[in-house]
Amino acid sequence: MFFKCSICDEKLKRGYKTLACENNHTFDIAKEGYSNLISGHKKSKYDKKLFIARRELNDSSNLYSILISKIIEIIKKYEIKTKNNVIDVGTGEGYILNEISKTFLGENEFLGIDIAKEGVKKAAKSYKNINWLVADLADIPVMNGNVDFLINVLSPSNYDEFKRVLDKEGKLIKIIPNSDYLKEIRNIVFSNHKNKDYDNSEVIDLFEANFNKIEMIDISYKVKLNKEELNKLLDMTPLTWNLSDVEKEGIIKKNLSEITMSFKVLVGGFKTS
Repeated sequence: MFFKCSICDEKLKRGYKTLACENNHTFDIAKEGYSNLISGHKKSKYDKKLFIARRELNDSSNLYSILISKIIEIIKKYEIKTKNNVIDVGTGEGYILNEISKTFLGENEFLGIDIAKEGVKKAAKSYKNINWLVADLADIPVMNGNVDFLINVLSPSNYDEFKRVLDKEGKLIKIIPNSDYLKEIRNIVFSNHKNKDYDNSEVIDLFEANFNKIEMIDISYKVKLNKEELNKLLDMTPLTWNLSDVEKEGIIKKNLSEITMSFKVLVGGFKTS
């Protein structure tokens, strides 16, 4: 997989401790193993506390296990090369991408990118067989047509960039929440609010406007969480970002024992006309 310089768009080559292009733009490789390709400072709502909560919750529960299995199944179904380039855009702390990579045991090359430095730093510390970059969704640091599978899990999209980096036979795997995703929490937080009922139709319409929809798969399952795990979920989900600690404690006291995980998996390819 060929990385792209975020300053001049030339190809980056890996040195001993840097990534550099022919125009002598260099990016340090941190001791954890990642590089930051963002020029200037980009703010992210996702902080260190959130990524710690996500990692600990993923390690102790099966929150995303069924979804991960489905993504692996899709990659196997549509693989177009002996060695495919797989990129996760909005990778966070890297757990999902790492779990996917385990199936392929070096057959494919994996890259995780996120604008949140704390997430990428945590990913690079733990998962050494994957490339990790701090990068902006609006400027994906990969050369044109260099990606075979682009994974986008519960994250914003930039379809112009997705189309630029994908191979013409490549596939976009986009995961969005269904209306009953985390419904137990949503029903409490938005009990008297217009956001109580989530509608993903506009997101699907935008996907279909940019990519040929090959598959649309619904996945729904329940996960049992203890109070400690539920607390971590409340720390990581945007549904509770505006809640105080007292309000979060009120949700914990509801004794929710199961949480609904419900996704729509959209698989897309380039439009032929």
